Amino acid sequence: MAMDLKQKEFVAHGSVQQILEVAWAGNWYVWKDRWSNTSAWAVLFRVPLLLWILLLYLFAPYSKNSEYYSLPVNRMINYLASYAVFLVVLTWANNLDKPVTDCPDDTVSLVLKVIIVVYAVTFVLRTTKMVVVQGPWRFFRMLWNIYDCVKLCMLGATVVCWWLSYLNPRNPPVERKYWTSLHPTLVGEGLLAVVTVMSYLRLLFLCQLSYSLGPLQVSLGKMTTDFARLAAVFGIIIVAFTAGLCRFYQYYAGMTRVDPVTGYETKQDESFVNVYSTLKTLFWGVFCMTSSTAGTVVIENPPAEEGEEASPVNNHYITQAVGTLLYSVFQTLSVIVTLNMLIATMTNTFQRVTGNSYVEWVFGRTEVFLSFSMHSDLPPPLNIVPTIRCVVELFMWVVSCCKASSMGFFHMVSSKKYPDPFSGDEAFRKLMEKLSRRYLRHRQRPADSKKMLYGL
Repeated sequence: MAMDLKQKEFVAHGSVQQILEVAWAGNWYVWKDRWSNTSAWAVLFRVPLLLWILLLYLFAPYSKNSEYYSLPVNRMINYLASYAVFLVVLTWANNLDKPVTDCPDDTVSLVLKVIIVVYAVTFVLRTTKMVVVQGPWRFFRMLWNIYDCVKLCMLGATVVCWWLSYLNPRNPPVERKYWTSLHPTLVGEGLLAVVTVMSYLRLLFLCQLSYSLGPLQVSLGKMTTDFARLAAVFGIIIVAFTAGLCRFYQYYAGMTRVDPVTGYETKQDESFVNVYSTLKTLFWGVFCMTSSTAGTVVIENPPAEEGEEASPVNNHYITQAVGTLLYSVFQTLSVIVTLNMLIATMTNTFQRVTGNSYVEWVFGRTEVFLSFSMHSDLPPPLNIVPTIRCVVELFMWVVSCCKASSMGFFHMVSSKKYPDPFSGDEAFRKLMEKLSRRYLRHRQRPADSKKMLYGL
């Protein structure tokens, strides 16, 4: 509840963190030093142990070793080890040689795609379980969960494109350069590239565990929020100027002027001839990557008859002045005003986070602690294997649901109200009783304790 309400000072309190660290690492006291020194090696060494951990959960789910690997810190290490394999497979599949024709994939490509599909299915199962455990409101309140859902949707679209390419083979095969732009293989390659980038960026979430990187990652997230706010302002500006300049130079598209003396050719810039070119010119103009002659009007030479001198070329100064003026105003508003406002806002956000770096870091680290505390013991794709513990927990959940349903049925058919020990009022009464006892126990002063100790 404190995490949901953003009570950062309460979460960063020493007593709260002590309880969280005990729940996080148990009796593994050396982990705190290992995180700063050999944590990466611990993740790499855990990769070959994943099958051994799976066997433990299958045949000895309540043994001492299984309890050790069920600690949240070991859940995180197991997840990172499995996720490292997933990143290697993604990178390998993304950097294979592109097929020249739409013939069936070779063995290596097919195996990599099968592994990615298995990972995608298990990631979906893991996300679905988290939605059920936390509830949709709490789950989607965390932006990283929304990020994961978007990534999984793109990964699912990639798998669909692969499936479509297998369902529609061509005989004889067609060379790649003759494919349409919406060919399933081309779309799948583009989506896979985006998924690979998003998968690597997901590692930024774990930077919150480091004291040096945690505040920077929190600052990056808050700066993204600042950028989204300023992007709305910039969107209004760029839409306004696009609406005015989108077809302002349409008539002059493709015209070329030839200097009769030097023979130098000047071609009309395709800046404001249609909507796409206008948007491209205005967007890249923010980064000073457009030509300085974007607002220039070029009129082609009039045709000259034989034996006569060429007619002078007209200059539409009013049209050129309006286009140049509007483009200059856009550059002033976007670069000088909006961009500098964004820089100032980001600087203020960074100073605010670094000024309270310890609290921000502890709050971000607690977010990681709670995230892995609610995950399953086995990481994807091992979580698809049903274990004995999973069957027992499912049976206990069904029993509790049946008990709650029967109690509700008795309440409905009987006039007598049976007390429910798990009701909200009863839980609240027990909580208040414990808080009252703790308050009265800590209210006793140290001097009184000494008097009672020595019998004074």
